[in-house]
Amino acid sequence: NKTSIMFRKFSCFILLCCFSCCVFAQKNIKKKPKKSSPQVVYSLPKTMFAIEVNMKKTETRVGPYFRYCERYLAIRDVCTEDNVSYEVQSLNIKTLPVPDKDKTFQINAMSALWVNEIGVICGLNIPPMIAEETAKVQVSNEAYLDKFAFDYRAYYEDQLLANSIAKMAESAAKQIYSIRESRMALISGDNERVPADGQSLQIMLEELDKAEQSLMELFVGKKVVTTETYTYYYTPSNKSTKDEVIFRVSPTAGVVEKDDLSGLPVYLTISANKNDIPPVDLKNGGELFYNIVGTAFVQLKVENQMMFEQTMSIAQMGTLQALPSKFKTYKLRFDPNT
Repeated sequence: NKTSIMFRKFSCFILLCCFSCCVFAQKNIKKKPKKSSPQVVYSLPKTMFAIEVNMKKTETRVGPYFRYCERYLAIRDVCTEDNVSYEVQSLNIKTLPVPDKDKTFQINAMSALWVNEIGVICGLNIPPMIAEETAKVQVSNEAYLDKFAFDYRAYYEDQLLANSIAKMAESAAKQIYSIRESRMALISGDNERVPADGQSLQIMLEELDKAEQSLMELFVGKKVVTTETYTYYYTPSNKSTKDEVIFRVSPTAGVVEKDDLSGLPVYLTISANKNDIPPVDLKNGGELFYNIVGTAFVQLKVENQMMFEQTMSIAQMGTLQALPSKFKTYKLRFDPNT
């Protein structure tokens, strides 16, 4: 009947569709790719300069009684406002290795190829040298702030309880003159309490000097001299350079950027030494590459004053070389700095 004929046709259609799907699926099955050899990426080092600038920093704080200095002590030339000044003491260059992006390579993995934490090659079939950790020096800010605290310990109780700045200044001035009289009496021997031995006398005079200085600072101001070290990072190219302004030093702000004309220019000159060794052809990518380090004469000067001169090793000024094809049998240690 018609129903059975329709059912047979539908069943044949379903079977045909299933067969077509199976054939299509078989045609699209791809073979599993072969496992490629594991690769190791390594970089050769590039030299970065860490330029250390040691500066003398002089800070002056106004004394609380500076307005009464001429009246009570007959001193006119005193500090009337806080100020800071800087002076360059020395310049020094230390070198640091960084990965050279232009000399980064890929090679078949070998368990004996060592790279350090920044990806620079440092050993083949031999463990790298372990660098000793350097101690970190911390400066206490609390001790630094104490240097600017004015000392009132030479005051008597009634002087500390004075009800006006003018009265306190007058009392401090009287105390200064009293200390000077006591010192003179000790030196001349007029004081009944002059110690018998010279060491005790010296200690008494030193204590009087300290007391007078702390009181004088209340009038003339307090000066603190410290040394600050700035570090400026600079990466040379592979070519020489002459009198390049890399940063400036300001007498009021310390190290500033090179476009800040308030500071004196710091000039860098790099004179590369001649290297006659030709570089290797990079087309042979299966080799293991390394640097033959270059050298250069480096100079730093502030305006016209020469501050640093030294011949230095600079990795990027050398030439690229490759080990022979049997390098896997070698034991080599590379300098991760160059």
